[in-house]
Amino acid sequence: MIPGQNLDVATFPARDSRGMTRLDYAMRFRQSSDLAIEPASDGSYSYNMQAQVRVYDSGKADRLIFTQEQNVAETLDKLKFNDITSKRVGYEGSLPLPPGKYHLEFILTDWKKKRAFQATKDVVVPEIDPSGVTIAGLLPFSSVVPYDSDNPDITPFTFAGLRFLPLGTNPLTLPSDEAIQFAYEIWAPPQDPAGYADQKMTVEYAVGRPGAEGGAKGLSDEIAKNQFDPMGTLVSGKKVPLLNQFPGSYLLSVTIDQPGSSKRAFSTLNFSVVPGFTRPDVWDVTDPSLAKEAADGSWDRERALCLVAQGRLDEARPWLRRALARNHSDEIARSRLVEAYSARKDFAAIQSLYKDAGISDETDGGTILQIAEGLDQTGGVKDAISFLESTLRTREENGALYLALAGYYRDAGDSKKAAEAESKGKPFLTPPASR
Repeated sequence: MIPGQNLDVATFPARDSRGMTRLDYAMRFRQSSDLAIEPASDGSYSYNMQAQVRVYDSGKADRLIFTQEQNVAETLDKLKFNDITSKRVGYEGSLPLPPGKYHLEFILTDWKKKRAFQATKDVVVPEIDPSGVTIAGLLPFSSVVPYDSDNPDITPFTFAGLRFLPLGTNPLTLPSDEAIQFAYEIWAPPQDPAGYADQKMTVEYAVGRPGAEGGAKGLSDEIAKNQFDPMGTLVSGKKVPLLNQFPGSYLLSVTIDQPGSSKRAFSTLNFSVVPGFTRPDVWDVTDPSLAKEAADGSWDRERALCLVAQGRLDEARPWLRRALARNHSDEIARSRLVEAYSARKDFAAIQSLYKDAGISDETDGGTILQIAEGLDQTGGVKDAISFLESTLRTREENGALYLALAGYYRDAGDSKKAAEAESKGKPFLTPPASR
């Protein structure tokens, strides 16, 4: 792997039509030559890359919450090859992150050259202000087109029927003869937009050089609050000229004032102005598995794992249950859900979960033991015994399960079967390491 900020990365927190938050991202090679696109004997061309995003708990940087990974290989005809050969190739995806702070690691691997490029970024998905509005973030973009799709909620950088091509932000560099154009979402609590009547918000835009005299150059707009959708999301944007700006580092700020409220919502974006800077064109591949992962419960599980990492177990449980309902083979969702129910001693929920989703051949021993306890506490020791006996038919070398079964046999008053289960299980137990 090539360490350091060797990928150009853009991220943006967004809300879908249900009001659920997500983080859209684009990661790109910095040079068109970083990805090998090789010719074949039939006149076609091909590439083979892997995109990976690792999501870590921001408070505990070494605690991995989950990983998204996708291999993308494609065969191109001559026309398409000519279109992208001089462009920087990138990859767009989306992470189903609830509000919180995260540390992200982005990795793009070119399998033909056997080289991986990496970048890291700390991000915040903001909470919804129950008594005001929030600017989720600022998205600088190079172009925007109308987008009509059946899946706008899972298409990266797509809001209000528009698809944006984001600019990379580490670092964001612009030529002095351009304008900076950016989009943003304003978040508010869900409400019928008609309830806002004629209320308006004043939005102030300012561009300035940190520490420089003369202050920032500002613009302002008014936005009618009845433009919010029923879930409390409003998409807006602005184009601010940079003509005659001196070279250097700049700060863009967006501030919203609300009549009748002392609260102000704001967001900022750092960028640099470099005379004569030429921005290379990009060609982004969109994650081909987004629709599948949204449908099969993967997104529900990943959202839940973030909530578990934040200690928000009550919020995590419905998402874990939804993930397992969509995919009964999701062992991560099953084990985390059983752990959560067990922690609060909700044995009836464990029993209900087992009846609904059962277990699979891949279910781990710890989860099986917790399910057995739940069945014992609700249906009685006979249910626990029956469950473990059936489970051991495909796990004949799991000593811990045999010992647990022996304990339930004793509780049922069957010392003979308890001794037999212990005898079967002990040979499979790992002996303690010698000192």
